[in-house]
Amino acid sequence: MQANIEFTSARSALGRWFLSALVLGWCSTATLGQEVTLIVSAKTGERLASRPAVRFAARSGSEASAFRVDDKTTFQTIAGFGASFLEAGMVCLNTLPEAARERVLESLFDPMHGAGFSAMKTPLAGTDFMSAGPWYTYDDTPGDIEMKHFSIARDLGTNGLVTLIKLAQKHGRFALQAPMDYPPDWMLLDVKTNQDVNPKYYDALALYYLRYLQEYEKNGVHIDYLSLFNEPGVYTKIPYSKIRDLVTRHVAPLLARSGLHTQLMLSEAPTRDQAGKNYQLVLDDPEARRCVAVIPYHGYDHTQFAAIAGLHTRYPELPLWMTELCHAYEAGTPKAEIFRDQII
Repeated sequence: MQANIEFTSARSALGRWFLSALVLGWCSTATLGQEVTLIVSAKTGERLASRPAVRFAARSGSEASAFRVDDKTTFQTIAGFGASFLEAGMVCLNTLPEAARERVLESLFDPMHGAGFSAMKTPLAGTDFMSAGPWYTYDDTPGDIEMKHFSIARDLGTNGLVTLIKLAQKHGRFALQAPMDYPPDWMLLDVKTNQDVNPKYYDALALYYLRYLQEYEKNGVHIDYLSLFNEPGVYTKIPYSKIRDLVTRHVAPLLARSGLHTQLMLSEAPTRDQAGKNYQLVLDDPEARRCVAVIPYHGYDHTQFAAIAGLHTRYPELPLWMTELCHAYEAGTPKAEIFRDQII
């Protein structure tokens, strides 16, 4: 398949908008007259502002640019796009009339009339982006290794995650990934000075994950992928060598016996660089690698792309998913290179 796609100037603002629309939205042979919708955010102050639509058109002259698409050359498969389910989102939705709430959900999840989000996160219990309510886990009873007091009651409430997910499911289908910031405090070596998981509670923590998956399943929400720890070292201070042992000796065997079809993802490093340095501590172990279905990572750096290429070279059979990204100075966006004209 070949297509000639031409516009006035790649250096013009229209050219930049048009190219963005092409990269994100074009998926079939371009035809003359095909309309491209433009929604723009810019440093001039526009925030998701609608612009007049543009159309593919035949042009000639020195300013025209041509693109050739060779469908015989393929690269990485995109598994999906999405965001996170959070209590704070449900709190906001609950301020709207029901009809308006449904329109918001349709605009996010409907594949025909909305964005069609197809890959979503739903965190296990308390997270740094939860609502204003008190911190919680699913079992805050110290020493409850049998999970007799385990409960997802908060997630079933008016502002709960299960409530939000089931509303979203009415408008589209999406895969769900569940990461965890922290286990219950009583599972840690010391909540104030050593926030690593006490090895004597590895079996209890494995059961904690299983009960979470089972209770969500009972309430109509299947978790496709479980990530044991979100950004280990930033939140739970557990090293990847211990995550390897927790996966192979505790969590994976218990999941296998349960009959659930949830797959395990590697615990997500906060940056590409840390992923490149730490993931081998798990994946170089053949048994651990067999337990892992996906290599996720976060994009909170903007230069270490070679680290991810190295992971693909080393473990080509495992897909790589960037599951978090923030374009902000606080997250490492280099001011001098990206926004040279806006440095204060």
